Amino acid sequence: MCITFFNKKNFEFLQRIEDLAGIRMEWVPVPSEKETSQAKNKDILNKLNDVNMDIIDNFDAIADELIK
Repeated sequence: MCITFFNKKNFEFLQRIEDLAGIRMEWVPVPSEKETSQAKNKDILNKLNDVNMDIIDNFDAIADELIK
């Protein structure tokens, strides 16, 4: 997998790369701020789910602070 960022100024180079490599790249728009935030939140939740339940009580104070 290869991710390439380009703009109108260098679009023709992207077309050349596709032609030379004999491929067509899938065009995906840049994620919106909302999509980026959702992905970040999901990552945070996954990390929290991995916390050992034996030490979960150690996080009560910081959780209360974050909620405030």
